Amino acid sequence: MKEKKSAAELKALIMRELKQHPEWHDIQDVAITSPARPPDQPNWDAAFPMSGPRSAPEGAFRFARELRAEFDLT
Repeated sequence: MKEKKSAAELKALIMRELKQHPEWHDIQDVAITSPARPPDQPNWDAAFPMSGPRSAPEGAFRFARELRAEFDLT
């Protein structure tokens, strides 16, 4: 069973990681969402609003996937 964290806690973990990557400066924020998924799937996801028309860097999504493997949303 995974440890549970609030959306605010998950956002704080991700924002801390974003600050370690100045090349990700186009990411303006992180939104923690809770899409409907089967019980054996992670119960949250992260969205990255950007300052420009480009997509968020793969590294940001990779970090969110690592956290999803470790934590569930409360």
